[in-house]
Amino acid sequence: MRSIIPLLSQAIMSFTEVQLSVPDAFRNYQLRVVNALGELMLEKNNITLSSLTIDVGNFRSGIYFIEIIKEDKVIRKKIAKH
Repeated sequence: MRSIIPLLSQAIMSFTEVQLSVPDAFRNYQLRVVNALGELMLEKNNITLSSLTIDVGNFRSGIYFIEIIKEDKVIRKKIAKH
């Protein structure tokens, strides 16, 4: 079972991108963005960066969840795009 850990820093929403910082312990992780219906919008694997910008310019307005996954740990952050 995966445990959920909140992001250490806030995701910052702009018109077309989300910027976030990932804890050092989460190197080589998987990134997923899902919408409020649980539909997968974006998935990237084997990410080693501690800072990341996600392009959400083509996403519709709504609620999204950013998930950073490494082994049995999950960081989840809810964002709203206007």
